[in-house]
Amino acid sequence: MSRAQRVYRLVITYPEGSHVPGWRPACWDDPRFLATLTTRQRRECKRARFQWPRERLFLSSSGAYGRAAVLRWYGARVEILASDPVAWPGSVRQGSLSLLTEVKATV
Repeated sequence: MSRAQRVYRLVITYPEGSHVPGWRPACWDDPRFLATLTTRQRRECKRARFQWPRERLFLSSSGAYGRAAVLRWYGARVEILASDPVAWPGSVRQGSLSLLTEVKATV
């Protein structure tokens, strides 16, 4: 029997003014953050245009919590919601393999 699977969704509240062109997270100018970058990465960071990550749905809790941590670091407030256990249609059960074989043979 397989473990119940869930879908995780991020509900994000962006910082005020963060959708204005030219806005950058405060962490991008933090000397401690910049010290961790190579010289090339620092140059690119100064020229880079910031864009919020678009992904909001995740199939693993680690992916959802990892993205939430990044968004919080950028200054957003994030809530992680988990769905009820998902029942995937058409899952293969014992005894249904012969039916799948028959369907493939007719195609």
